[in-house]
Amino acid sequence: NMTVVLDESLETQDDSNVHTYYSDLYITDRYLVVVGQRYEYALLTPEGGMVSDTDDVVTDRLYWYYRGIPQTIVTLYDIDTLEKSDTFEVSGNLLTTRLIDDMLYVLSIHDIYLYEDTIDPRPVLTTNDDTFIPEFTDIYYIEATTLETFTVITSISLSETPEASMDVYLGTSYWGHVYVSLEGIYLATNTYYYDELSSTWYNQGLIMSYVFDEDGNIVFGGKAEYEGYVLNQYAMDRYENTFRIVTTDGWGETAINRLYIFEHSITSEGIRELNLLSLLDEGIGKPNERVQSARFNGDMVTVVTFEQTDPLYIIDLSDPENPVIRSEIEVTGFGTYQHPWANDTLLVIGYETNEQGAIIGLKVTLFDTSDRDNISQIGKPVVFLNDQFGWTYSEALWNPKAILVSVERGLFGFAMTSYQYTEYQSFYLNDYVMFDVDPTNEEEPIQVVARLSHSDIYKDTVFTNEDSEYRYAYWSYNIERAVYIDQVLYVVSQGAITAHDMTNNYERLSDITFDPY
Repeated sequence: NMTVVLDESLETQDDSNVHTYYSDLYITDRYLVVVGQRYEYALLTPEGGMVSDTDDVVTDRLYWYYRGIPQTIVTLYDIDTLEKSDTFEVSGNLLTTRLIDDMLYVLSIHDIYLYEDTIDPRPVLTTNDDTFIPEFTDIYYIEATTLETFTVITSISLSETPEASMDVYLGTSYWGHVYVSLEGIYLATNTYYYDELSSTWYNQGLIMSYVFDEDGNIVFGGKAEYEGYVLNQYAMDRYENTFRIVTTDGWGETAINRLYIFEHSITSEGIRELNLLSLLDEGIGKPNERVQSARFNGDMVTVVTFEQTDPLYIIDLSDPENPVIRSEIEVTGFGTYQHPWANDTLLVIGYETNEQGAIIGLKVTLFDTSDRDNISQIGKPVVFLNDQFGWTYSEALWNPKAILVSVERGLFGFAMTSYQYTEYQSFYLNDYVMFDVDPTNEEEPIQVVARLSHSDIYKDTVFTNEDSEYRYAYWSYNIERAVYIDQVLYVVSQGAITAHDMTNNYERLSDITFDPY
């Protein structure tokens, strides 16, 4: 179970207290890579020590509680045979992963266990049966950061003979967002401090950078502070030798939005720094408006803010020392995800709102950004309105991995769920919606070309099985993802996969079903 036993009492005879949750998949020329999080649960004493179920002192479970001991798991399978090849285990909670060429970077957080003197606080890397524990002298500390936990960056070479190494940094315990480019890794978080003089709490944003040197090794790249909060990884960007972020802060009359541009430099002593180059803290949003989405694209960034209407701004970053707001357009609703399209156009997915700013549906809009001084909307948006007492939702509003995009084919798609209520009954609907995009169509540049569902498979399952539990399995047939191969679109839910002919109005060709239980 655990490669490194932190306490003898954690040894078990079975896997009943071990649970693994998988989250990431990668495919390379050699491997199928599966990444997950494993937890082994153990009893703790009120003082923090760990005990086993067989201890005589365990007399009243009210005095005990469970703590999950996390392990990040990376398993490699041969891409041709799907036989297990190698397994890597890193102690700690999985933060995120990135694949660059044949190098997989695994970021995890390892808590410092100081309950007993017998517990080694250092993180552990296990490659198959080989265990590596870093020397204390090989653990880095970033000056002027809090001493809370270990940030672990594990590099796994997906070569014919996979190898792994780890870089360990002592410091902040939580990283809210991660941005990775071909030049480095950037972590953003907010730390809260208490000011005893004013008896108030305040927060400070922190950027920590780790860059790849000439030999491909990970080295500390400098840190920087900011005010406000970063929405997601798309509000951060590395461009040439600068790092840019968009933040939002406050509510109502205190709301303020900022654009920071930092510059990488190396001191005469060889120390890498991340220094503030410019700050734009006026003009991004009208009073009371907060940032809802941002997207960097070369030497410009587009930013959406919102209170009751949606201003979309183009900010010119061609002179990093003097960023300039070039134009804006105000429409109803607000965009939560932006995707650069072909020919200087921008696809925006978000919510539609009424004049009072209340959400009334989901909306997809196309904008023309070719003239930075005159951003404009192309034709009509596609709007999916809620019923009077209903709602419409899609994972695509916040997770780009839920969107199928092909600019070359001029199409995209995502799953959408809606709830409709009438006086007599309610309807719960789930579809995978396919769109065609044509920026040259000045009237309807975005058009719905198919709405695909697995509801018929669910109904067949319910009415052909006597087990009444199947009636409550409708969520298993909610479509989550789709992928195309050649001219066939495969639509996936937990209960089924259906194949559709993309050349014939997405007609269903075949399906395969699974037991939802």
